[in-house]
Amino acid sequence: MKRCLLLICLALCAWGCSSVDEEAPMLLRARVDGLNKEAFQNRYQNPLRGVALADSACRLIQDSLPQYGNGLLRAWNNGAYCCFMLSDFDGAEQRLAELDSFADKAQNYEVEKMISQLLRARMMQRHCNIAESYQLLYEAGKSKVLRRKGGGYLYDFARMEYYITSLTLNYHYRNGALGNVDGLLHEIEEERAALKCDYAQDMALNYSMAHSYYKLCDSDSYSQPDMLRRSLQCCAENLDILKDPHRYSDYHLANVLQMLAFLGADTNIAVASWQACDAELGDIWERLMQDFDIDLYVAADPTAVCFDISAHMFWDSQDPYQRLGAVVASADYALAVGDTALAQHYYHWVLGDSLQRNPYSPKFEAMLFAGLIHSGYSENGGTVAAWFDREMTIQNFIKRNEKADFVLQNSLRESRRFNQSLMVASGLIFVVVVVLAVLLLTLRRKSRQLKQETLRLQQMQERNVEQMANLETCLSVMRHDIGPFISYLRNKDLPQELRDEVLGQLLRTFDNIKSWTHLSIPTGLHFQAGEVKVEELFDEVRGNCVAPLHGGVELRFLPTDLTVWGDRQLLTILLRNLVNNALQHTRQGFVQVGALAGDDHFVELYVRDSGCGMDDEQIDGLFRSDKKISTRETSPEGYGSGFGLILCRHIVKQHDDNTRRGCRIWVESKVGEGSVFHVMVPQYTQDNLKV
Repeated sequence: MKRCLLLICLALCAWGCSSVDEEAPMLLRARVDGLNKEAFQNRYQNPLRGVALADSACRLIQDSLPQYGNGLLRAWNNGAYCCFMLSDFDGAEQRLAELDSFADKAQNYEVEKMISQLLRARMMQRHCNIAESYQLLYEAGKSKVLRRKGGGYLYDFARMEYYITSLTLNYHYRNGALGNVDGLLHEIEEERAALKCDYAQDMALNYSMAHSYYKLCDSDSYSQPDMLRRSLQCCAENLDILKDPHRYSDYHLANVLQMLAFLGADTNIAVASWQACDAELGDIWERLMQDFDIDLYVAADPTAVCFDISAHMFWDSQDPYQRLGAVVASADYALAVGDTALAQHYYHWVLGDSLQRNPYSPKFEAMLFAGLIHSGYSENGGTVAAWFDREMTIQNFIKRNEKADFVLQNSLRESRRFNQSLMVASGLIFVVVVVLAVLLLTLRRKSRQLKQETLRLQQMQERNVEQMANLETCLSVMRHDIGPFISYLRNKDLPQELRDEVLGQLLRTFDNIKSWTHLSIPTGLHFQAGEVKVEELFDEVRGNCVAPLHGGVELRFLPTDLTVWGDRQLLTILLRNLVNNALQHTRQGFVQVGALAGDDHFVELYVRDSGCGMDDEQIDGLFRSDKKISTRETSPEGYGSGFGLILCRHIVKQHDDNTRRGCRIWVESKVGEGSVFHVMVPQYTQDNLKV
């Protein structure tokens, strides 16, 4: 009996110890889950705290619970997401790399891996690597993970992240090329009621949808009032969430105000569209005033107030990306309404930002430098030049990535089409091969031929489009070149001797146009830089200038031994246009053409005349396609400085883009005293050969 009691006691003790051992891991898991949940909830409002919480969860698992793979994956993703919200991409990538190297395939590894892939896509967008981002999104869209129903909040979170990242790519980084965003929005509208994550993710998705509907307002393919109304409704839904004090977030309220500011600043949204949405807008104003103490009814410019409040709210965040983006957007609007002082005030914030780091947003950086230059923030030439160089570097980087994205889209689109065709063909072949194997070989051969023919037709179409564009350019130049001669010949008082000279020059011009179009139409007027002697350039222009309309005008070319580096053909067109323009606007005196050696290895070509001159308003309209300057006193037939000077500006830009920076064209003129057109082009040196 005593032996039985002893055995029972030992068994009870063993059971008790086992219960304690099992309970301890459960308590540790609960603590890890609590840290992860709190880190997740802080990702928008306080991401710095979220990083600390996620790292604490990681340390707890590694020290005391190494077998809890799901908790470790969640902690890495939470920490990476919070780092992303701080623009700490190195910290985010470090945590994602840990997840990539995770050997133990935990239960949630598949969905956590998908979440990390979507976060990488968002980071690539921030860096404007949109092709790589699109590649990741394309692969994610084909994954079964995003189509799994009832998988829990992690799967719904991944699905919502996919939608947010896809919408952001289209409305913000593809420069208005929205693609199939309407189909994506329709899919979201159908599915979002079943997606359950948390209120912060609901607001993030609402903001992305609002911005996408806003972008569709500028498309002729959609009803502008409907798109505007849906954008406002998404903003209102976020205000409904934010009025709960437990769900309030400065980040998301700033997003709503910034979205309203974008809508108000868009001059393409018609007044009639705003009138159609008056009820929705009035409801939003009421909510802002009652729930958030923001009264926009009394504001002279509600759009400016929305920009300013959102800028201040984002400025209080720890994310340099949001700080820069909000302030640049506010400054751009200030410039748009003519408030340069306010724009410079905003730019002062950025330049003095202690959190400023480069690069974390090429797109916003380019906007910043463009705004600094446009607002005249600095009068220091070196500083402005440095800003301009930085802006051009960033813009070129963005353009390269946009081109890569365009190529990738076409490639994947063609791949999808080919795969779809292949699936249909494979189904048919599977049925037919049972009947006759020879038919299978025939179908495959036809498929290859069809693909080759399609490619050939596409190439022909591309060549035709390019030839049509070149032909249009050639015709525009031809029309401009012969215009002055036609103007002369219509003058009934023109002496016969001068008429004969004009006819001769017209014939020579036609010969030049014939050879020029023969060269340009098939291949395009491509820039071909080389050594050009200015004296030879003067000789070519001298023989192809319009004869002076008034006999008292002397055309003289000053001798020079300078040599420039540029495109001989384009420089001839440019100089001929400037000389003809000067002759057309000079009654008596002279038109003088010369060249001077400038600074920094540049040559200044100039055309000086003693004509009627121009006032400031006329000078301001030069080189602009929306202006046409014409002085009836000197040009009775209405000939003015239209396409010719625009073409001159284009030619100078071609030289600036393809040679050393610094090429430019400008004019100095006074009414009644004549004008001087200056063109700065590179001087020929051995260094030019390296450009």
